Amino acid sequence: MRRFRLPTSACRLCALTLVVVPTTRTAAQTLIGVVRTREDLRPAVGAIVVLTDSSNRPVAGDVADSVGHFSVRAPRAGRYGVRVERIGLRAVVAPPIALGAGQSVDLPIDVATETVALHRVRIDADSRCDVRPREGTPGELAAWLWDEARKALTATRVSDTKRTTPIEITDVVRWLDPRTGRVLREETLPVARVRGQPFASVSPESLAAHGYVEEHGDSTVYAAPDAATLLDARFLDQHCLAARASRDDRPGLVGLAFRPARGTSRPDVSGVLWLDASSFELRFLEFGYTAPDSLANPEYGGRVDFTRLHDGRWIVRRWALRVPGALNRSATGSTSLGARRRSVPAIREEIQEVSPASLATLGVAAPAPAAQLPSLDSLARLACAGSTSDSTGLVAGIARHGATGVPVAGAEVEAEWLGFVSGGGATPRAEPISMTLHTDRDGRFALCAAPGGALVTLTARFGDRLRSAPEIVRAVRGVVTPLELLIRGQ
Repeated sequence: MRRFRLPTSACRLCALTLVVVPTTRTAAQTLIGVVRTREDLRPAVGAIVVLTDSSNRPVAGDVADSVGHFSVRAPRAGRYGVRVERIGLRAVVAPPIALGAGQSVDLPIDVATETVALHRVRIDADSRCDVRPREGTPGELAAWLWDEARKALTATRVSDTKRTTPIEITDVVRWLDPRTGRVLREETLPVARVRGQPFASVSPESLAAHGYVEEHGDSTVYAAPDAATLLDARFLDQHCLAARASRDDRPGLVGLAFRPARGTSRPDVSGVLWLDASSFELRFLEFGYTAPDSLANPEYGGRVDFTRLHDGRWIVRRWALRVPGALNRSATGSTSLGARRRSVPAIREEIQEVSPASLATLGVAAPAPAAQLPSLDSLARLACAGSTSDSTGLVAGIARHGATGVPVAGAEVEAEWLGFVSGGGATPRAEPISMTLHTDRDGRFALCAAPGGALVTLTARFGDRLRSAPEIVRAVRGVVTPLELLIRGQ
């Protein structure tokens, strides 16, 4: 993305450049084809087709469009592996293929729809921070989340390099009062019209060597992580990753945090990639600076918003950055960019985003149609088959976030009721009985063990901060009692 160059003396904007990646067309070895779903032969819109070298490193890729077409240009003639990735689904590896110089090979690919299931871990707590976490280790949840975020970042990078449609970028600069956040001055810059990659950071090589804040003569360059940065091996070697549980102010999202793995004298960044907790699509990135000390302030940093288009490709639709600045104030108290000696501290905020007209031209993806899930009644009878009797009552429910209505996967549901056990005497003894259930990926749960007629108290919780109010229902023999639990911040 674009980077700031601020003179260290006057703290005003010196140069702000858009990076445009030209597209060239030359004869090359190309893999073309269509990706379809094996079950119904529909186009696998948004599937990422990746060519890999002999070391399984990606060397080129493309995103399947609205009809499943892809076209990948290999860097040179040779034998390549072919991998197809889709967000939230398991990757599919096709047989290796040989591409001769200047050759075009057609390879149709059918992929099965197999969801990735986190059967050993739950997203209900913050995890440890590991460099390059792997499956089968305490950091496997972070490894899994990174794999999903990586797919969206790869698709964004590929989409940028192949885009030929001009994009209009709007640009607003504000100066804010550091104490109150009040806008002191606002300036709308001319709309920029670009092709290819509209937002680009400093090269990963430079960031690894010099850090994210660098002095150039009388200017200071403030850099931010973009897709190329996050996908670079040096970034992954120098930063650790950790899963972050959903928060009250991030309902329906799960986070993947990153921070410097070890002490460094270079200016660095930390942040969180926020993914949709149901589809695991990447929504946005928040980041801040960890050094120098003058920038290690929550007021400084930025945010990058990602969007999937209707044809399956991805785009950065909005980008914002806040850094230290100054605004010149006249003797009358008004603000301007005038005399240097009268400058006052301010937070400089710049927001760039794709214009509504360009978004309409590109096409923003419509929400995916809701899956036809089984009813709560069907769910309970299927889940409890073989574990009930004529005297058992069934309770089936769904846990939702109270503010958004989003189903909460991996929530704990505590069920309590009063049971009667034989104490050795003629009269049974009443004792409280409790059971812990867990919601599935659609936020649903089923209680199979409650005796008919019992009053059952159910409470759902997610992590340490989200909890529902207790709900009391009566278990009725042979009947499924529906229930909805609304989880809210405590």
